[in-house]
Amino acid sequence: VHDGFYMNFKAGLGYMDLESDKTDYSYVDLKSPLSQSLAFKLGGAVNPHLAIVGAMSLSVAAGEVKTRNAYYSDKSDATLLSLILGPGVVFYPVQGGVMDNFFIGATFGLGICGIELDDAYLSWDYNDRTSSNTATGFGVSLEIGKEWWVGDNWSLGVDLVYSYVSGGDVDYDGLEWKSNVIQLRFTITRS
Repeated sequence: VHDGFYMNFKAGLGYMDLESDKTDYSYVDLKSPLSQSLAFKLGGAVNPHLAIVGAMSLSVAAGEVKTRNAYYSDKSDATLLSLILGPGVVFYPVQGGVMDNFFIGATFGLGICGIELDDAYLSWDYNDRTSSNTATGFGVSLEIGKEWWVGDNWSLGVDLVYSYVSGGDVDYDGLEWKSNVIQLRFTITRS
C-alpha cells in the first residue's frame, strides 16, 4: 500500500496547442500532435488512499507558426513550452482487486507557457519584432491512470493527463496566452 514517503516520475507523448490573443499585428495559434512530457511529484501518502505532493509538469513541442495581417505574411519553426508548478493530490480509491492502484490526480498552481521562434517576426506592436514570448498565470493538470505493483515499494503503469495553462504575457500588457495538453504517459512510483 502507499504509506509515508511518495515519489513519482512520468514521461509521455501526446497533443499540445498554444494560442495567443489576436491583435492587429500578430497572433499565434499552433497545434502539435506530438509533444513530449516530463512530470515529477514528491510528497507523502497520509494514508493508503491519499498522497499530498509538490509537482512539476513540463511539456514541449515543435511546429510551424504562420502569421498574417494587413502588412505581411510570414512563418517560422517554433518550440512550445507549457509548465505547471504547484501542490497536488493523488487519490487511490480502491485497495485490492482488479482496481488496485487505480488513481486520480490533480495539480493546481503556477502556469507558464511560451514560444521560441527560429525567426524574429512576431509583432505585438508595430515597431517591435520578437522571437520569443512567455506568459505566466494559472495552471491545472488532471490525470487518471493505473499502476501495478512490481515490488514492495515500487509500481509501474500508465496514465492519461489533461493540462491547461492560461496567463498574461510578461512583456505586453493585455496579451493573453493559453495552452492545452493531452498526453499518454508511462509512470513509476516509489511509496
